[in-house]
Amino acid sequence: MRRQIVIGYFMLLSMFGCNQLSTQKEFEVVSVEQAKHLLQKPKKIQLLDVRTPEEYAEGHLEGALNINYFSETFKDEAFKLDKNKKVLVYCKSGKRSSKSAIILKALGFSKIYSIEGGITAWKDARFECVK
Repeated sequence: MRRQIVIGYFMLLSMFGCNQLSTQKEFEVVSVEQAKHLLQKPKKIQLLDVRTPEEYAEGHLEGALNINYFSETFKDEAFKLDKNKKVLVYCKSGKRSSKSAIILKALGFSKIYSIEGGITAWKDARFECVK
């Protein structure tokens, strides 16, 4: 019985542990300060806002392209971006951007960053947004 519990534990650990490691390699979570630094070279990075159009209209980072994560055409629209350029993706809090980053990796993008805390953290740091 004890042996079965130990084997079951290691099976669960390997299933969830490997999944976590895989996710960590797919994209890099960056602070708002790191994101601001990345955006100092706008020709080398694509800025992607994955919030809804209504959220985007309330204020967004300058130069951000809006592709709604919830849209049925999200993958098709994202596929049109330059896969050879870095992508910095954000949403409201970081959840949709993390999910989007995984999709971008599956679409063939190689260097993807997600802003930790999303635009909420950006605003909390008193960084500028545009309407």
